[in-house]
Amino acid sequence: MKLTLQQIQQISTGAEQIKEEDGKIRFFRFNTAQQELYSQRAALGLRSRSTAGIKLQFITDSKNLALDVTVLPGSSRTYFAFDIWVDGKQIGSVDNFTGACLPQVYTDVQLPLGEYTSSFSLGEGEKQVCIYFPWSVDGQLNALCLDDGAEVIPVKRSKTLLAFGDSITQGYDALHPSGTYLAQLARKLDADEWNKAVGGEHFLPELSAIPCAIKPDMLLVAYGTNDWSGVTEDVFADTSRRFFENLHAQFPDASMMVITPIWRADADQVFRCGDFANAERMIRCTVEDIPQVQVVSGLQLVPHDKAFYADERVLHPNDAGFAAYAKNLPF
Repeated sequence: MKLTLQQIQQISTGAEQIKEEDGKIRFFRFNTAQQELYSQRAALGLRSRSTAGIKLQFITDSKNLALDVTVLPGSSRTYFAFDIWVDGKQIGSVDNFTGACLPQVYTDVQLPLGEYTSSFSLGEGEKQVCIYFPWSVDGQLNALCLDDGAEVIPVKRSKTLLAFGDSITQGYDALHPSGTYLAQLARKLDADEWNKAVGGEHFLPELSAIPCAIKPDMLLVAYGTNDWSGVTEDVFADTSRRFFENLHAQFPDASMMVITPIWRADADQVFRCGDFANAERMIRCTVEDIPQVQVVSGLQLVPHDKAFYADERVLHPNDAGFAAYAKNLPF
């Protein structure tokens, strides 16, 4: 039994728009106005088309599941995974790196995209299934098939988590999308995740000013590392303040967690914005008078050890780094 577009829409979270194009179901985590904003920015526009944070969540009595997908570029990374979870545990994935013997620094490895298909045994009885879409590519659905006549009951979590951030919040460089810190946090909070993070991004007031249909219980904001290395102190102060003012005006009743930049290998350098610690000082100063804000020091989240990072720059966490990140968040 192949699920219809309507059924897919009913069981999905994290996508503001879901469309069927040329026989494929496409998922867009940004609304039209947000997409237009990013379409003007080439590299960031590509990353905005990734399927970070998108999930299909449902209860079924089907014994089997078959997933047929097409993956197109959605970042500079070419590895991807669709993770299949049943009753809170991962049972497998559709990916392009299993058996590839990836090196410790795997971010530049070039792996094939295109079409992938795999089948999974779900076991007897009723169970809860969650399919995590990849953060690194534009994951498109050709078909999701269950046993004929199987029940498909949407699952919605008790809370809604809306996140803004840069590459680390998008998911760089977790091998599995279910292992990003945001996915782990959403599970811990029993929250539906809406991921608006884009690799390379700074505080962007124009983004937080665009009306959003999502009604979050909690906001998460994790920018600053690109601002610190790329703009002046005056620009940092101005754009971060306007970003938070817009966000609070749009979601005045939502609590907000603000995560300052995590450690990076070049944290001993001084840029136009000052030393690395200044990024955290400026963010704390920016939000000190905004209600319902909790500031978390990113420097306390991931060990200052390259073994917890995936890339040569020692900038993006690997799976161990993300596990530490999620564990050390104050929840």
